[in-house]
Amino acid sequence: MNTKTYKRELAVVLIVWFAYVVETKDAEIINMLVWPVFTYMALAFGVDWWGKSGGMRKDTSLGRGSECSSQHPDREDQ
Repeated sequence: MNTKTYKRELAVVLIVWFAYVVETKDAEIINMLVWPVFTYMALAFGVDWWGKSGGMRKDTSLGRGSECSSQHPDREDQ
């Protein structure tokens, strides 16, 4: 069962809100908000990319696949 967490959508809403704050508020509040907003955005998109790319489940066989050489279907019997 796939459940949607909306972390990327929230990150987009946060950057739009931050752009509004930059245009309407003073520099002190911007300095206070810049790190939490951009850290959340980086984590939201980075964790999503990391999860979709396989994360720690990567095969370490350097592109040779997970089958032993004797189990490959294209290997001829000798």
